[in-house]
Amino acid sequence: MLLTHNSNSELSIMLTEAQKAPVHIREDGKTVAVLLSASDYQRIEQLKLELLQERAKQSDIEYHSETTVPGKTFFQSLLNSDDDL
Repeated sequence: MLLTHNSNSELSIMLTEAQKAPVHIREDGKTVAVLLSASDYQRIEQLKLELLQERAKQSDIEYHSETTVPGKTFFQSLLNSDDDL
């Protein structure tokens, strides 16, 4: 864990730690940022893309099977989704 008032000399240590696990950067007892390895970040971005693609496929299936919902309802379900992008 890195506190925002720590010196910049600790950054290289935090970068090394981030290769193993996310490093939470805290200020006033609250996480204000998370330092991730590039591979973790890429994996998250890939998962987001796959989720979006799956939602698009499902929408296409619903459209062609005439089980569509109004646009406002669809977008509200995205906003309320537990699997946020």
